[in-house]
Order: sequence, then C-alpha cells, then structure tokens
Amino acid sequence: MPAPIRQLLSAVPGKSGCSLVFLAACLLFSPLQAAGRILDTATGQAMTPADVQARIKDKHFVLLGELHDNAVHHATRGELIAMLRPAAVVAEHLMRGQGAANEASLPALEAAGFDSRSWRWPLHETLFSAIVGSRTPLIGGNLPKPLVRQIAREGESAMPGYIAVLLSRFPLGEAAAERLDRDLVDGHCGQLPPAMLPGLRQAQRVRDAAMAISLSELQAPAVLVAGNGHVRRDYGVPTLLARMAPERSLISIGFVEEGPTLADRLPQMREQYDIVWITVAAERNDPCQSLRQNAPR
Repeated sequence: MPAPIRQLLSAVPGKSGCSLVFLAACLLFSPLQAAGRILDTATGQAMTPADVQARIKDKHFVLLGELHDNAVHHATRGELIAMLRPAAVVAEHLMRGQGAANEASLPALEAAGFDSRSWRWPLHETLFSAIVGSRTPLIGGNLPKPLVRQIAREGESAMPGYIAVLLSRFPLGEAAAERLDRDLVDGHCGQLPPAMLPGLRQAQRVRDAAMAISLSELQAPAVLVAGNGHVRRDYGVPTLLARMAPERSLISIGFVEEGPTLADRLPQMREQYDIVWITVAAERNDPCQSLRQNAPR
C-alpha cells in the first residue's frame, strides 16, 4: 500500500462518510468525498465539493493551501485540480523557471528543484500525479533555498531586482505585518529570537513575490499549491496579486485540520481565506518538543 494511503487510513477516525470496510476504496478513488467538511468563511455555510468546483471554475487565480505533512490535503487538491483542468499549476515545491510538465516521478520533480527530504516524499505524490495525469503543466514558483537564506541575512540588497521592485511598490500594511510576525513566532513555538524575525519576514515575502509573479504570467485559470501561510488573503500571495492584477478574480482555499482549537480559530479565518476545507488531522509528533528542549534557560 502506498505510504500516502497508509497515512490516510491511520488518520481517519471513522467518520469520513465511508464505512470502515470500504474506507480504503473511498480514499483511493474519491478523496473529495472522504476529506471532511467545507465552509464558506464569509457566511459560515457548509459547502459540498461540487459547490467548490462551481465557485472556482471562473476564477483567474485559484490558490490552494496545505499543511505540508497532511496527505489528505495533497490527495484532495490533486483531484480538485484534475477536475478543474487549469491552464497551469504553480507549485511552491519547485523552483521558479523549472517545470515537470510531463512526468510526476521523483527524478523529474527533483530536476525541477523538489527536495524529497524536506517535503517528505511520497506525501505529495498523489498531488503531482493527479496534476501531470490530467495533462496540466506543472511549473515552479519558489526561489532557491540558498538565495532565500542570503536574503534573510542581507535584506533587500540580496534580492533579485524584479522582486525588490515589486515588494517596494506593494509593501505590507502595519496590521498585516504584525499578523505575519505573530504567526512566524508561533510557527517557531514561541522560541524565535527577536533578531531573527526581520529576516524570516523578508524570506516569507520574497517567496510570496516569486509565486505571485509566476501566477501573473499565466492564462486563466492558474492554480497555486503552497502552504496555508502563502495563500492567506491578509499577508500572503493574494495581497500582491490583488495589486498587480486588480482586474483578475482570485479565490483562496485554506486546508486545515479538525482539532480542539479549530472552533476558536474559525472566526479569524474569514480574513484569511474565502473557503476552509477541514480534514482529519495527520498523525505527527509534537513539533515543538525539540525546540522547547533546546531553548535557553
């Protein structure tokens, strides 16, 4: 059994809409139907996968988030993209200017800049196989890690000129920058040294800019697959697209997980995403444990 499917089976608590006897078949053949519940953030109303397909089909830009270690998110988005058949898909996981248009094998993806260790291959295999299998061009939108690290250290002087110009023309507002900073600190389990925060904010913004530019170069509909932070309407790629191409329509879908804090977080998501797709949680160790153990005392 492929590893992504093993993770799907281990993560589902038995309320997926499929009987346990036929759970494997449901997940293999219909991730959309097995992937939980969907909410319109503006109204709080429940949506069906068919509602989502109808909502996105006329949009120029469709931004699909993810939690990187949740295989359900990747399988679900793969099926959604295969049904939409967009002009192209831009992937955070590949480098800008690179592509894997005809093959979803690991060597082909690695040639386009995919880091199999960082992205924990084969978690994303269902996503890329669905994209390539639907004959949708798959192209990179990210910047190389060494360049991003250099920008985090040196600031604007290390940026490619076209990105520096874009970010200087369309800076984040104060409130959006504060939200981004707070999320960066939270994402590092509260252990982020203050001196590192400006560099990490800069790194996030240059990657957002690279992906926004990659999308803006495409015909409609163009899809972005990236982490939830990159597709957020309040400080992510949408803030740049809305100013670069205000005449083009955009929709952002955040993929999140069921959990004890979700109900408290949902009201905040109205500003972050147009739709939230709520799935079962992936099995994972406490990501903050090692950071807490190594924190200065």
